[in-house]
Amino acid sequence: MVRSIAVDNPERAKTALAALTLERVSFTPAAFKTRLAGVQMLPVTTALSVEAIVETACELGFHAEEIRRGIVEFWIDEGAAFELFTLEARDAEPDWPLAA
Repeated sequence: MVRSIAVDNPERAKTALAALTLERVSFTPAAFKTRLAGVQMLPVTTALSVEAIVETACELGFHAEEIRRGIVEFWIDEGAAFELFTLEARDAEPDWPLAA
């Protein structure tokens, strides 16, 4: 699946997400696309650990924090965030929302 998300700095967002997942996401400049009302929260799986996600996000100048066991909220900017589901989350969540 390919998604397109309006963000302030598409190249920076693309670099960060590529470092955290293999998900293909197209980022467009926010000025060229009307943002949806509210925050866009997108679930994505990753093979990285919680610690690796937080460390990588911080190194790239983004905010990420574990919100539930094995699930990390990774903010691109004020209007878009990803819920990164680690393998630990798959084991901890009884209603795993994503395909394995």
